[in-house]
Amino acid sequence: MRLYEIMVIIVPSIDEGEVKAELKRLNAVLEERGAKVAKTDDWGKRRFAYELNHEIEGYYAVIEVEGDSAAMDEYSRVANLSDKVLRHKIVRLPQPAKSAS
Repeated sequence: MRLYEIMVIIVPSIDEGEVKAELKRLNAVLEERGAKVAKTDDWGKRRFAYELNHEIEGYYAVIEVEGDSAAMDEYSRVANLSDKVLRHKIVRLPQPAKSAS
């Protein structure tokens, strides 16, 4: 199992309850594939540096996950199909160094 960090930007036109529901739905996709969601950090609504799909702001969230590449592929597929997700980025984090004994 590898460590991943996912940043997702959700459209600002929905209310916060719907944002939480969408994040929960996306996290469920990971858990169904055997990944373990360690932490979800909700950054709230932020303004973009430039217009993105005719939007000037969006809801940001950062998710820390321990899982395999198949779970990340499925997450990416589901996020791409969702009308509520503007952008997402999955980054594989470096594994912690093992101490030599």
